[in-house]
Amino acid sequence: MTRAEFVIHGRLPGLNDYIKANRANRMAGAAMKKKCEKMICSAIIASKIKPFENKINITIYWFEPNERRDPDNIEFAIKFILDSMKNCGIIHDDGRKYVNQITHLVGTDRNNPEIIVVIDDERKKL
Repeated sequence: MTRAEFVIHGRLPGLNDYIKANRANRMAGAAMKKKCEKMICSAIIASKIKPFENKINITIYWFEPNERRDPDNIEFAIKFILDSMKNCGIIHDDGRKYVNQITHLVGTDRNNPEIIVVIDDERKKL
């Protein structure tokens, strides 16, 4: 089994942030997504992950600076993460043909908020 991981330092916008941006200006949501994807791609490139050829399982550890945001609000950013993985060539696509399972674990780290993304392949050819 192949395993890889990358770390995104800080935190990503939640669903409420994204909705607010889209309501403020029709281009603000797109700009937010682009900025997040650039940050995520930088983390992927820095980790030197090789592309996955098999179906994958993903575990994401979300470490927030406090307990203010709900898990569903935080976990919305998986959209940015999967799109970035696809755009950086780590996965072929973010559909169910390529991504089997996504597990989210939310914790608090006041001094070091970050997101750790762990990718495991299933060793089954697609």
